[in-house]
Amino acid sequence: MRTAANYPTGNSAILVVRGLRSLHWDGAPQQQKLMAFSVMSSWPSRIAGDGLRWELEFFPDGDHSVCGNRADFYLLEAHGVPEAPPGYPGQNLDDIRHELPSWNSDCTVLQSATTGVG
Repeated sequence: MRTAANYPTGNSAILVVRGLRSLHWDGAPQQQKLMAFSVMSSWPSRIAGDGLRWELEFFPDGDHSVCGNRADFYLLEAHGVPEAPPGYPGQNLDDIRHELPSWNSDCTVLQSATTGVG
């Protein structure tokens, strides 16, 4: 979220899918051991049975989709991470872990939205 044009605040986000029906990831093997995928496009849609589907297209070469009953989106400010994302080339996860938000990050919820039923 640190480079997302539509979100001038916040450095991380989380999408909680409730009543998960399916989860799919497809992407070509990458040459680097560690790299970031940038979201190039995303589109939500309704599916049968009052559910939702969210499809995301990543650069380089990744497609992700998730289907469920509803989704909760949270825009977060994770404390203690730098403003700019880390450089990934030539690094390993242990080298840059402190520059990334994680499940253990202290954070503030800046915005939230819920969609779907039940």
